[in-house]
Amino acid sequence: MANRERDPPEWQSDIDRSVVDYDEWYLAESPAMFAHARERALSEVEEAMRATDDFRAFDAEKLMARPGSLSVARMCVSPPMARDRFVGFSGANKSLVTAMELKGVIPRKTRRIGVQLQVMCDFLRPLLDAEIFCWLQEDRSPSVSEREKALLVVRERLAAALYLPVLRNVQEAKQKELMRAYLEGEGFEESLNLPFEMKPGTFGFGRNVPVLRADGKPQNLPVDCVVAPFNVELPLACIELKSAGDFTNVNKRRKEESDKQEALRRTHGPRTVFLLQLFGYFGRTYLEFEAAAGIDWAWDHRLNDLTPYLGI
Repeated sequence: MANRERDPPEWQSDIDRSVVDYDEWYLAESPAMFAHARERALSEVEEAMRATDDFRAFDAEKLMARPGSLSVARMCVSPPMARDRFVGFSGANKSLVTAMELKGVIPRKTRRIGVQLQVMCDFLRPLLDAEIFCWLQEDRSPSVSEREKALLVVRERLAAALYLPVLRNVQEAKQKELMRAYLEGEGFEESLNLPFEMKPGTFGFGRNVPVLRADGKPQNLPVDCVVAPFNVELPLACIELKSAGDFTNVNKRRKEESDKQEALRRTHGPRTVFLLQLFGYFGRTYLEFEAAAGIDWAWDHRLNDLTPYLGI
């Protein structure tokens, strides 16, 4: 019987098991992840402060020489500013900001780059935290202790910002390797073919499945894992890898899965089935919503619940 067809009280043992598994994994793995984020943050803050003369010379020229210092600068203002909020308030180009912060580069075809960088600097400079960067108002160099204080405070702010994406990436990698091991153990082989060109008994990660939006326009729908079942009469399995460390956020985002399912149904009808691989905090409210949308799932601790969908 599919998990979504079971009575909700029957879900509780799996919910409890998944929470325990997540907590054990998190407590074992997260300290090292945060230590790495803190080490990286220290290096980036030191370099940014050195490159900008302790933010006394924070201008377009300095930002051009070291684009990655923009993410440090966002952590230097009061209060620290998230990337999307910075883009919204400053009017900066989002793709440019993302390239600077995540890749440390400025795209070659960026227009009026000097003007854009100066806009960023002019927006951030008045917001620099006066309590941390007390020397700026007095137009002087910081003392050793003042600089050390600023370095440590900004390091902690940046470390927290760096840690969360790392945590998400490690969670995703863990689930991906678990799914790969399960599929290969059942005789599936990894394929590089396009989703609807995959041979029976193959799978692929990170694929785009073409769909139609509600307005009829074409769109590529990113799918974490696509599996072509051994049984050619079964639909292509599109599996979303989901992990979470609390019950609240998953309920806020639960409609995302039903929207993806609807796009697949709208475009491909019975040729696809949308499934979830779950790890962590997914409670009864979340599961009831997904079940009502016709979405089934398998937990990390029992992936063989996918068997009916894979023709095994």
